[in-house]
Amino acid sequence: MHTEFNSFWPIANRDMVTRSTWQYDAESGALAIAITDASEEKPANGRVIRMTDVTAHWQLQPTENGTLQVHYQSDANPKGNIPRAIARSAALNAIEKTLNALSAAMSHSDYQHGYHSIPCENR
Repeated sequence: MHTEFNSFWPIANRDMVTRSTWQYDAESGALAIAITDASEEKPANGRVIRMTDVTAHWQLQPTENGTLQVHYQSDANPKGNIPRAIARSAALNAIEKTLNALSAAMSHSDYQHGYHSIPCENR
C-alpha cells in the first residue's frame, strides 16, 4: 500500500510503502494485522520524502459487551531533520484520524455481519 502524508509548513510531505498480512481467529473473533516496510516495491517519486523502517501491529478483539478493543503499535523512520516533538505530534494526529475513521467505518452496516471468507489469488 502506498500512503502519502500531507504535512504542515515547514515539514515536507512524506510517503511510505507497506505490506500488510492479517490473521483472523474465527473462534475468538480477533483480527491481527502486521504491517511491514515495502519501500523496495515502489520507487520514490522525489516529490515527497520516503519514510523507512515502517512496522505496525493491529490487534482488534470483540469484547463481551459488544464493543471492539483495538491495540495499535507502530514505528517508522520519518527521515529528514524533524524535531522529535513535531514528529511525535504529527504521528499522534495521524493515529487519531485513523482510529476515528475506523470507528466510523465499523459502524457501517456492511461490517455488521459474520465473517465468512475472502477469496485469495495464488501468485
